[in-house]
Amino acid sequence: CRPGSGPSIRVSYRAPEGSVRSALIMAGGQVIRRIAAGSRGFTWDGRDERGNPVADGTFTVHIEARASDKTSMTPSVALPVGVNTNLPTPSTTWYLAEGYTGSNPSGGDFETWLLIQNPSDQAAQAKVTFMQPGGANSTRDYTLAPRSRFTVSVDQILPASEVSIMVEASAPVVAERAMYWNGRKAGHASIGTDSPSTTWYLAEGYTGGNFDEWILVQNPGETEATINVQFQTSNRQTLDRGYRVGPRSRFTIHVDDLLPDHEVSALITSDRPVVVERAQYLNDMRSGTCSIGARSPSRSWYFAEGYTDQGFEEWLLVQNPQDRTARVRVAFMMRDGTVTARSYGVAGRSRFTIPVHQLLPGRELSIRVESDLPVVAERAMYWGGRSDGHASLGTPAPEYAWCLAEGYTDQGFETWILLQNPNPRPAATTVTFMLPGGRTLQREYAVGGLSRFTINAAEVVGNTEFSVKVVSSQPLVAERAMYWNGRSGGHCSIGVIER
Repeated sequence: CRPGSGPSIRVSYRAPEGSVRSALIMAGGQVIRRIAAGSRGFTWDGRDERGNPVADGTFTVHIEARASDKTSMTPSVALPVGVNTNLPTPSTTWYLAEGYTGSNPSGGDFETWLLIQNPSDQAAQAKVTFMQPGGANSTRDYTLAPRSRFTVSVDQILPASEVSIMVEASAPVVAERAMYWNGRKAGHASIGTDSPSTTWYLAEGYTGGNFDEWILVQNPGETEATINVQFQTSNRQTLDRGYRVGPRSRFTIHVDDLLPDHEVSALITSDRPVVVERAQYLNDMRSGTCSIGARSPSRSWYFAEGYTDQGFEEWLLVQNPQDRTARVRVAFMMRDGTVTARSYGVAGRSRFTIPVHQLLPGRELSIRVESDLPVVAERAMYWGGRSDGHASLGTPAPEYAWCLAEGYTDQGFETWILLQNPNPRPAATTVTFMLPGGRTLQREYAVGGLSRFTINAAEVVGNTEFSVKVVSSQPLVAERAMYWNGRSGGHCSIGVIER
């Protein structure tokens, strides 16, 4: 459900005529909306009783039933539904705030790549606009084959530049960005977003040691944007700063200059819709991570990827933008269906850090976060003595279909598809690999309940570049992780949801 984009949740069932009169939308034990319901179903627009969009997350629908025939019984039923405005869907418009094709003494030359997936059966035309600081723009036009993946080397178009990207396509597509540097010993990647917003949240951020944090703001509009950034730290200290971002341009904030030696989350508000990402560099910019921001806090978050063996560190970052303490329960789901849970109190206007590798060493795992107040959650991982790392925003709700634009298995690259099934029942899952030119390969998998599942893409596609589509009988979570150069480098991203 995407509130504000039209009716998008249809709950369907068959009940005796006159037996169902209403449905309750509930968050925890609180009723947030009562909807008139008939014998065949109802539609919910993702809004509460006052007409306000609800926060992202998983909600419970309680269907109240009472048989008109007293000799029979029609039982009431409860089922989960998801509201998810944070993750994009295949779209005709995409925005990617981060991008760099220059160099520096420690990081060397930076490469930026735009990856576009066309999941439809028809060819599509794509116009790509490259936006630089100060408002300078360049454009290119491309043809995308049906059910395929397409790659653009940004360095060949704008060498030695800071750059944000806008993609405009004739049909819904999926866009990601990958970056490499330090002789390709490090890199990061992220999906884009399908629309700008006036509010963004960034749960992760660290300026201690040799970490450098950068917030990237893209203003795709024709009018200057005035933004405010509230930095929220682990000790509940907050700091507000204001900035102006010119039209059709990109703007950079170096957080270390404002709050050195802090664990920090950020809340960004703007008078004009903008796009926000965060890049985190370490080891004098020899490695780093990147992620899009969240547009809304949520009472639930899911993460398919997680690994704490062979020197991998995993950190769960929780931002509580509310004024009071949030009660947060974290469930760790293993490959064999074992679930371990922990509970935490996260103070208001602060950021909280959970070292997963210290709690559960030597594991492959997925994560579910549940909170009594809407919060924001990200996951960061490091390995090889922090030779590199990756980070990703979670998803507020599992979904039935996912798209992943990036994937590569040649030249020593590994690509892994990570699936989380947070449901108690197994999920029958179809994974379609889309190759350049439109050739596809398909595989079927059974993903156990309350577990995490891993697919080695090279065993299916060999050595090539590709995109992926995942379709499942149960709502799942899908991510992609890639490693290269003897696993000195790696990046990861949550998928794009398809409805």
